[in-house]
Amino acid sequence: MGASPLWSDAGNWDGLTVPGNGDALWFGGPTVHFESVFDLMRNFASLSFGADAQAFSMHLQGSGATLTLADAGILNGSANSGPFSQDFYADAGSVGGSIVFRDQALATRSAGIAIFGGSVLGAVGAKASFEGQSLVEGSLSVFAGSDGGYGVHALFSGTAVAAVSTGIASAGADSAIAGAEGVARFEGDASMAGSATNNPGTGAGFRGGRL
Repeated sequence: MGASPLWSDAGNWDGLTVPGNGDALWFGGPTVHFESVFDLMRNFASLSFGADAQAFSMHLQGSGATLTLADAGILNGSANSGPFSQDFYADAGSVGGSIVFRDQALATRSAGIAIFGGSVLGAVGAKASFEGQSLVEGSLSVFAGSDGGYGVHALFSGTAVAAVSTGIASAGADSAIAGAEGVARFEGDASMAGSATNNPGTGAGFRGGRL
């Protein structure tokens, strides 16, 4: 294992080679880094978690890191009391982190996705996009900006679907700036069959979460 939790650290990968665009990645067995930091811009075919995979948490760095899944998406077969939930979260920054599901990419119900708004004045929020015929089965949390930071949008477009097992939670703002709230948005023929919770802002005149 590499000395750091960074995806760009070749020491974390078999063959000491950082994965490239179009690769299908498989995770399994024991690991040193349960929380990894995705600091790349990559388009992968899939992320598969074997029956002996641990519960991972992937942090998409708020410096423009972008994870795009355009084929099978996230496939989770981890065992024990599970499968374990494999968690993905994108934070904010001068350029927020992004996670994108395209074509027929799937986010299984044991995958949790969270995107965060900016945490300082003027900071940009992270992004999540579900495009084409992508399908979400797990949880999606859309957090508002804080302390003057901008909020975030989770955008469903094309014929993307939030399945009946999906739970979407959109957070209200804790500041009064425009765009501070967390928003989940459906456009075109995108649809939702699951549940949604829109939380209020934390002060007078502070925007609430929106669907």
